[in-house]
Amino acid sequence: MLTRGVACTYSNPYYSQCLPGTAKVTSTSSSVPVTSTPLSYISSTTSTSSKASITSDPDTRSTTSTTRTSSSGPTSTVPWAAGTATLLPNQLWIRADEDPEFHFYLQSKVLNSPGDAVISNPATASQNQIVSGQLIQYLPSGGELYLGVYPNVTGTTRLKLFWATAPQTNVTWAFQGDGVEGNVPGFTTAATGNFLACTDTSTTAPNIYLDLGAFDYLTPAGCASETLNYYNGATTVT
Repeated sequence: MLTRGVACTYSNPYYSQCLPGTAKVTSTSSSVPVTSTPLSYISSTTSTSSKASITSDPDTRSTTSTTRTSSSGPTSTVPWAAGTATLLPNQLWIRADEDPEFHFYLQSKVLNSPGDAVISNPATASQNQIVSGQLIQYLPSGGELYLGVYPNVTGTTRLKLFWATAPQTNVTWAFQGDGVEGNVPGFTTAATGNFLACTDTSTTAPNIYLDLGAFDYLTPAGCASETLNYYNGATTVT
C-alpha cells in the first residue's frame, strides 16, 4: 500500500523504516496490447462476390455462378450450363459482355433459322464470323444466315436485328478489337458498338437492337445497354 507524505525504506522481510516526507507514487501497468479497428474498416453492410478466371477470354470478367438473372424488364433466373459444341476453325462465338445479360450468346430466336436475332443460352449459341462487312451465322447444315437491321421506325433510336438468308446491303459490320460494330448509312454517322437487349417477348432470349444513341443513356424501358464481343474458346462458357 502507498501512503502519500511518508517515505519508506525496505531493508529485509523483518525490517523497514518510514519517515515523513514526499513519497514517490509509482503505478505499474501490464503490457497487454490493445487493438482497435479503424472506423474506415467498419461497415454496417457487407457484400461478397466470387470470381474465377476464364482462359482465352478477351473479356476478363467472369463468375462462378451458372445462374443468370436478367434485370432488363421482368426478372428471370436462368439455370444455364456451358455449351458442348466445339468451335469450328475460323469461326467465333459472339456474346454480350455487360450485365444483366452477361455471357448471353448471339443466335437465332428460332434456332438455325432466319428471323429475329437474340442473345440467349450458351448451349445453343451460333458460330459466326465477319467477312467483307457481313456478319455471318454458320449453320450446322452448311448454310449461312446474314445479320441485318430492320428499317428505322420514325421517332425511335434503335434498329432491330434479324437473320436473313441473303447478304445485307444496308449495314456493314466490323470488329473493333474484339467488339462488334455496325454502320448503317443514313442512321449512324460512324460505326457504333452500342447495342440494346430488349425483353420484347422473352427475358431469357432478349431481342438485339443496334443503339443509335449513347451507351447507357436514355435506355428504353425493358432494355439494357450491351456490347457484343467475340470469344474464341473451344466451347461456350457461362
